[in-house]
Amino acid sequence: VPVDQQGMPLRPAIVWNDSRCGDQQRAFEAALGAERMYHSSGWTLGRGLNALQIAWLRQHEPQVFEQTAHFLSVHDFLSYRLTGQRAVDISNAGINQVADITRKAYDTDILAFCGVREEQLARLVDSGRPIAPLTVRAAQALGLRQDVLLVAGAHDQYAACVGAGINRPGRAMIGSGTAWVVTALGDKADFSRGFAQSRAAVEGLWGSIVSLSTGGVSLDWLLQSVIGDQPSSAKPDYVRLNEQAAQRPIGGGGLMFFPYFRNASFPLPPADWHASFLGLDLSHDRYSM
Repeated sequence: VPVDQQGMPLRPAIVWNDSRCGDQQRAFEAALGAERMYHSSGWTLGRGLNALQIAWLRQHEPQVFEQTAHFLSVHDFLSYRLTGQRAVDISNAGINQVADITRKAYDTDILAFCGVREEQLARLVDSGRPIAPLTVRAAQALGLRQDVLLVAGAHDQYAACVGAGINRPGRAMIGSGTAWVVTALGDKADFSRGFAQSRAAVEGLWGSIVSLSTGGVSLDWLLQSVIGDQPSSAKPDYVRLNEQAAQRPIGGGGLMFFPYFRNASFPLPPADWHASFLGLDLSHDRYSM
């Protein structure tokens, strides 16, 4: 979210699964190398993450870029609206791809590529650390006392790990939402396998993440586009889907689904992979799928 000096957005936000930044991705790879982004931010170079989005704005919307006082993500935008302080925890700063997670500091080479200054970004804080009390305006709007503190959270999967009791090395969690995500904790970063790395919400721990960006959303596609009796405006009928699927053989009777609707991230990252079903025969129906 690019905002002006008063914190007002200058254009609609660009979300994480927007893939407009292909040219900026290639330019970054040529200038600094894709591995530089991974070993600094913990995440492989992503078209839908803040660094390349900022570079895209610089190239395609120069007037907005020049008017922008601060480039904010969801977390620091909300922090600013609630407290007047721009702050983001280090796990989310990593996925924004502008911070060096090992040093807990912004990466000056990446900022130079994007054309931004550190003071245009949010203050980096650890998860669980107080940011500031609510402003008078925010407290009144929320019906809360002004001495209520906003505390830094964490990347959603690491926050979910805390809630699920995944709080020591060697434990792992599977999270299912729009994406499907496997998160495992360790006592140090591990860049050897190509998994996304981050500082966890629990101090002193690190995490590895493998995700499929169109995991859970595949079910919405199935209900609306294949099963076909699901109005596009209706809430997805997962209950009926589960009931019908339970009557089919486990594993769909040998059917295999590759959920790469928006390219692949694991086990291999080619951008031109597409979704597919393998093993279809006349015994299968839409609920087998």
